[in-house]
Amino acid sequence: MDAVTATEKIAGNVPLVSVVTIAKNCAQSLDRTIRSVAGQTFRNYDYAVIDGGSVDASVEIIKANQEAITSWVSEPDRGIGDAFNKGIIRTRGKWIIFMNAGDCFADSGVLAILSETLSKSDSVDIVHGEVRQIDKDGVCVRTVGGPLNRRKFNFHMAIPHQAIFHNRDFFNCYGLFDESYKIAMDYELLTRKKNLRTSYVALPVASTELGGVSQQNYRKLILEMRKIRGKNIAPNGLLSDGRYFLTYAKISVIILLRKMFGEKFV
Repeated sequence: MDAVTATEKIAGNVPLVSVVTIAKNCAQSLDRTIRSVAGQTFRNYDYAVIDGGSVDASVEIIKANQEAITSWVSEPDRGIGDAFNKGIIRTRGKWIIFMNAGDCFADSGVLAILSETLSKSDSVDIVHGEVRQIDKDGVCVRTVGGPLNRRKFNFHMAIPHQAIFHNRDFFNCYGLFDESYKIAMDYELLTRKKNLRTSYVALPVASTELGGVSQQNYRKLILEMRKIRGKNIAPNGLLSDGRYFLTYAKISVIILLRKMFGEKFV
């Protein structure tokens, strides 16, 4: 499946923004995400919802919100990467952001505020901001994100995925997500280009629930990032393997401490 060149709708000088939501059997979270997208004051966007063949009330929720959704499908997929790719194909915007079920825009003005930056960033590969991590009660536990640290990016995904606006030209040039990666496909995609052009905006873009796929499978995530480094960045050696081992140990300790003392710890 190949990326499709965007058919850009322009309102003044503002490019069309595409929002993609993937979901499976998480009706309540999906409803919250759809409402967040529909509540944006900026209206020059298209919106694709890719459901993985849910057997709960997800399809009913999608149908109830069809006025806010440009395109949707509910069918089995081959994983997160496949679902992302379906969303890219079904949208037309110059910029694409992936807002998965359970993720929400930080507030109703995010797209409106960032539209000016996006309109001036044709030569940039990604525009990115910050993500608020929230607990089950909707309370912000921490905010993550910042200017891209190239040194860290050589070892792991140093940008929160939910805060990234991807330039569609990047997909047309470097291809879609690699479905062989089950968690770190976003990192693999961005590391295909040696000198990724980024633009950081000091703004909370999204709020995301704690306990996502990468947080639940951190050992597999680290193994995938190690494989990606060896493939796209530099051959792995004792120093890089040692770094990944220490990262795994550090995350293990942090998760243990958070279980003991609560998510706000560390």
